[in-house]
Amino acid sequence: MERKQRIYDTLYRAAEACFSALFREHPAHYYYAALILLDAQTLCITAMSEEVLAERGSAYKWSYADSPYTGFAHKRFFAEVSALYQQDIWDASLSDEALERRVADWRRIMRKVMQDLSENGLFSAFPDLFRNAEYYPPEGSINRRNAKKLNSPAVYKSWLKENPDCDEPEEPENIYEEVYHPKLCKVLLVKPLPSKALALLSAHPEYQDILSVQLLPQK
Repeated sequence: MERKQRIYDTLYRAAEACFSALFREHPAHYYYAALILLDAQTLCITAMSEEVLAERGSAYKWSYADSPYTGFAHKRFFAEVSALYQQDIWDASLSDEALERRVADWRRIMRKVMQDLSENGLFSAFPDLFRNAEYYPPEGSINRRNAKKLNSPAVYKSWLKENPDCDEPEEPENIYEEVYHPKLCKVLLVKPLPSKALALLSAHPEYQDILSVQLLPQK
């Protein structure tokens, strides 16, 4: 199977099953649902409901980090996605350009998955639901552009009114303060690295001295 098609099929199945389980196991009035890619490391779903918002306050309305549903049933439904992502991305032989292209492929496929899930009726019970495919930490206008493509003009304008500063500066080249490897540990870089491939290698203990890193335990 062609690489991008395999990514799409795997991610679509996982997202459909995961969102369906969330809506079934936690019935509520959902106003936000998204696929997210965290630090170019881990994919998962997130969502927020009116009921959660009433408990936590309006300041958390669009905060994926404060949603109790971020990463919902990740091990149950996203194990295959995680394995495929690791296989596709964590390759120290990749050039920086190749690595960027692969991450960009995943971001585009995430948006396509959310679009197709919407068109296939997965979110039909929530007509005003804001949907997105999001990248964190945000870079440039990626999240806003996806939001515009995935939502009706009315829903998009309502969200944008509450998030006018959603665009972020592009990540400066050659500056990596932290790297997170899900299977190993969090890595704090002591000095900037000239290569993203080296940033991947930094997650391996045998490269600590060469790359000047400190390994921090996962939390």
